[in-house]
Amino acid sequence: MALKVAVLFVAFLVAVQSQLYDPLYKELNSRDTKNTIPVSSKGDTLNVTINLTVLKISSLSLRTGDAELDTWIHYEWFDNRLTWEPSEYGDISAIRLPPSDIWRPDIVPYRGHADVTDAPVVLSNNGLVYYIPPTSIKTRCDVSKYSSDGTVICSVKIGSWTYSGNIMDVQNKTSEIDVSEYYHDDQWDIIEHSMRRNVNYYKCCPEPYPSIIATMTLKAKRHGLLGWSMFH
Repeated sequence: MALKVAVLFVAFLVAVQSQLYDPLYKELNSRDTKNTIPVSSKGDTLNVTINLTVLKISSLSLRTGDAELDTWIHYEWFDNRLTWEPSEYGDISAIRLPPSDIWRPDIVPYRGHADVTDAPVVLSNNGLVYYIPPTSIKTRCDVSKYSSDGTVICSVKIGSWTYSGNIMDVQNKTSEIDVSEYYHDDQWDIIEHSMRRNVNYYKCCPEPYPSIIATMTLKAKRHGLLGWSMFH
C-alpha cells in the first residue's frame, strides 16, 4: 500500500511539473525561431562565448598523432526572440528544451571531426542560452617531441562554418581549458593548456572569420615505456 501511495505521489509531482511548464513551452515553440540566427537588423552581430572542458584522452597514436578527446563544449549566446516575463508563467525563470527546438550556432572543428551527443539547452527568461553537449573530438596532435622529452601538443580550432565575424562572433570565456574534470589515467598528464581567439582574413572575402584555438601539452607519465602498439 505504501509503495502504491509513493508511486501515485511521484506521478502527481510529474503531472504538476508538466502543467507548470507546458504553457511556456508551447509559447516558445510557437515563435518558430529554430532556422534563423537571432540578429535583429543588418549590422548586428551575435556573440557566442565558448569554453572547453577536457574529460579524457580516449586514444592517441604516437605514430600518426591521431587523437580522440572526450570533452564538453560550452556555448552561451542570447536569443532575444526567446524572452518572457516569469510572472506570466508561474514565476518560471528558466526552462530546459530539446536543442532541436531552437537555433544553434554552426560551430565545428576546422580540422578533424566532432561527434556530438545532444543534451538539453537551458534557456533563461532574458534569452540567455546555455548549451553544453558532450562532444568527442578527433584531431591530430604534434608528436615530434615525444621521443626527446615525452610531450605531445594537441590543438583544436573551432569556429562557425558559414558565418563571418560580422554576423556571428566567437569569444573564449577564459584563457585556459577547463581540466577540473580530467580523468587522470596512468598515461598522460596535462601540463599546459590555453584558449585564445584567432581571426583570419581570406583573399576571397573582406570579412573577418574568428575562431577559438584550444591547445594543451601532454606529458607521458612513463616516457620510454609507452610502446607504439598501445596507441596505433
